[in-house]
Amino acid sequence: MLPLGYELEFKGASLLNLSKTYNIPLYKKEKDVSYDHFHLKDEKDVSVIDQRDTTIDYLGGELISPIFTNWQTCEEETAYYLNILKEQGAYLLPNSYEAGFHIHLDKNFLDSWEKKQLLLKFLYTFQNEIFDLAKGRDEKIRDTFLFSARPLKLKFVKKMLEQEKYVKLTDKLHCIRFTNDTVELRYFNSSLEKEVIESYLYFAINLRNFILDEQIDKERLDYYFHQTNDDRTFDLAKQNVMKKMLKL
Repeated sequence: MLPLGYELEFKGASLLNLSKTYNIPLYKKEKDVSYDHFHLKDEKDVSVIDQRDTTIDYLGGELISPIFTNWQTCEEETAYYLNILKEQGAYLLPNSYEAGFHIHLDKNFLDSWEKKQLLLKFLYTFQNEIFDLAKGRDEKIRDTFLFSARPLKLKFVKKMLEQEKYVKLTDKLHCIRFTNDTVELRYFNSSLEKEVIESYLYFAINLRNFILDEQIDKERLDYYFHQTNDDRTFDLAKQNVMKKMLKL
């Protein structure tokens, strides 16, 4: 296990009821947030929700996790909060494909330029197969992914692989984002099902372990990288190669 956290978007449940009933802090601005506990984030134009004002209610938002360093704790607390959301009326509209799930990995595992190159190569090489995994139990990836989890382009990736200074990806438009402290994986459809969320987290953890593994077959990755272009066609055989590399 490693330091990681996540953001889970949902619809329907009253943020005020969730906050009051379960004493979950409710915020607008991330700078106000403490990541040692779960909290809720609203998408409206407010700084910190005044919980005394019962005339204001917001249906749906984000559940943001604390930073986890222990898998058992992550598993238990995730299941607990998913149950709370469902009990309070949270839902994801069938076939709406709107809500996302984002995972933050501690950026310390990318302690060299070589590891950053490896990560970029892997994510580009298998991005169609990652998006397939990221749809969870849905029929397709969410419709908003072109605005919030845009696929990487080969020309862009090659430029980034040339020099570290080109590795920006700090906006919330692409499938991967680098913050000051984390690597954010933005591919995934949201879900209220424990098994789906765990599969996403397993992917992120195993991706990190793959980058850190000094015994990985880099030549094999290079082979697939050079066979990949910007065509967004899913390849089952290629996804099996990815899963074998990540030990999924």
